[in-house]
Amino acid sequence: MRRLLVLGLLPLLLLPLALRGRGGTPFHFSAEVVKVIDGDTLEVRILESRGWPAPGRVEKLRLAGVDAFELSEARGVLARALVDSLCPPGERIYGRLKPGRARDPYGRILARVYLRRGKGWVDLGEELLERKLARRWED
Repeated sequence: MRRLLVLGLLPLLLLPLALRGRGGTPFHFSAEVVKVIDGDTLEVRILESRGWPAPGRVEKLRLAGVDAFELSEARGVLARALVDSLCPPGERIYGRLKPGRARDPYGRILARVYLRRGKGWVDLGEELLERKLARRWED
């Protein structure tokens, strides 16, 4: 009887571990920065993902939810410099894909980008907004 009880409870005890392996992270992918193009666009190499985008691919990534000023404007140059300082080549970033729309009309991946800082996370788009180097934008 005791053995049946243990065998019956075992799947319930293992369920949290199984779920954590499939979706325990809030991120859809991690990537390495190849280069910063402007204040809201990066070129990245996908390192890990939940199936898409494919690991190993180099992709252009557009920050979802923000529109940085253009490079022809002073704040655009500052936006690019900030992103360059936070995301130099080789920096590991983490992304959440934009729900319902994975790419923009130019073929860039649309995602919120997060950086690991100490024990916390920095949302790159929010950092640009706080410094007034970008505007909120519904992609």
